[in-house]
Amino acid sequence: MQIRCLAVAMLVGLLSPMACAQTKDIDAAVDAERYSGLVRKLRPFAQAGDALAQFRLGWMHLHGVDGPANAGEAMHWYRKSAEQGNPDAQYNLGQMLALGQGVAKNETEALSWYRRAAAQGHAAAQFTLGAWHAFGRVLAKNESDALFWYRKAAEQGYAKAQYNLGLMLNNGQGVNRNAEEAVQWFRRAAEQGEPQGQSILGAMLEHGQGVARDYPEAVRWYRMAAEQGNANAQVNLGVLLSRGEGVEKDESEAVRWYREAAEQGSAAGMDNLGTCYLLGTGVGRDVEQAARWYEQAARLGHSRAQRNLARLLRYGNGVPEDAVQAYVWLHLSAAGSRPPQGVEIERDRVAQTLTPEQLAEGRRLASAWQLGQPMGRSAAAGTPGR
Repeated sequence: MQIRCLAVAMLVGLLSPMACAQTKDIDAAVDAERYSGLVRKLRPFAQAGDALAQFRLGWMHLHGVDGPANAGEAMHWYRKSAEQGNPDAQYNLGQMLALGQGVAKNETEALSWYRRAAAQGHAAAQFTLGAWHAFGRVLAKNESDALFWYRKAAEQGYAKAQYNLGLMLNNGQGVNRNAEEAVQWFRRAAEQGEPQGQSILGAMLEHGQGVARDYPEAVRWYRMAAEQGNANAQVNLGVLLSRGEGVEKDESEAVRWYREAAEQGSAAGMDNLGTCYLLGTGVGRDVEQAARWYEQAARLGHSRAQRNLARLLRYGNGVPEDAVQAYVWLHLSAAGSRPPQGVEIERDRVAQTLTPEQLAEGRRLASAWQLGQPMGRSAAAGTPGR
């Protein structure tokens, strides 16, 4: 039972001289899952200045163990313990200040407590400092400092830090790019069950980056991450299943994983699912469904889906024919960060079929979209809004 495990962890080490007399009673209560009365037993030790008891009492108040949750009381006892140097209390106090739990939000003070906890080797605090340096939160953005703190936490086995450290190494952020070392950290995170680590380790194995290419191993790690709900892994697993690379070809299962990803908002999953419906691979052919999924992905900025939707609009395949709207989506696809090959040629060919007025309208709509404005146009023109 999860709450029991938490309570056990919370009470281990409560062996100060003041606490010894009741240690057996507390242990017996935990073993029997009798949580009633634990706050009452801890309070005298906390009031007498026992830092560990203060931390445990704060935790119980925050999570509503043995009574209703009370963020104000949690803050009180965390601060008492933190001021005595308890690193867990310092980190949790920082978390409450950063989130504004039980107190006005104060990221500057939160940072000071994270630093104190990190200096004592608290891995979660070290990870948080790394993230704040990486993203410039409160602190000035500093990739070298981010790398330093991620490494500190990663070396203690903190899986999210291992994943983030791997990303920085693989991207050459704050350090010379080192794909081989990145793979080592991704693997450590993956072996702890971190789904992002599993997903990216699969990608490194699929593409042979920093490690020998190994499709079966890529499938294995993608599947582990996909089963935990990682959308990128679901899409990538679907791709390998559709190709039969590293696994027996299974287009129906590929569709299942594309759908899982699409339904949690993955534009790549939507685009691939649209293509399955368009071609009838792994699912019955349904061009209208293809258009629906392409449009959802296109509106999320997916360049390939924008091109695919434009092709349907250009020829009225599954949707009403609309050359202006086709031009708009091709224009946006060409302007994306990863435009499909040849999309500029397609855009220009569609432009040649438009009147000067239609072309001006298409350019206006595309510009409005890029500026984040509603992609409205006159009712006669018929293009839906954003």
